[in-house]
Amino acid sequence: MPGSERYFGDKDAFRAAGKHLLIAKTVADTKVTDAGSFARSSAFVFAHSVLDASITSVCEAAALLKPEEWVGYIEGQQVSVAEDSIADVARADFRSPCRVHSSALS
Repeated sequence: MPGSERYFGDKDAFRAAGKHLLIAKTVADTKVTDAGSFARSSAFVFAHSVLDASITSVCEAAALLKPEEWVGYIEGQQVSVAEDSIADVARADFRSPCRVHSSALS
């Protein structure tokens, strides 16, 4: 690469000493380490999302089965119109697979 002498000195001496192989190995090792770190981070985020969705589903099911037991937790909270609309959509989405039993839950 033109101008690389500025960083590595004499190019021929650099290669003769095998330093180019050392740099290549260091860069490759760093990339492998980075890839492993990214994969672990992605797996952690995915696992957290799955756990969050599972807990949310369990809470929704519990609230639909015995709403009177949940009133105490939410009766003093304020909800905006946007949140209320989102809750209605979420409730409709949750009940749609259980249409047969929805009248018993309401």
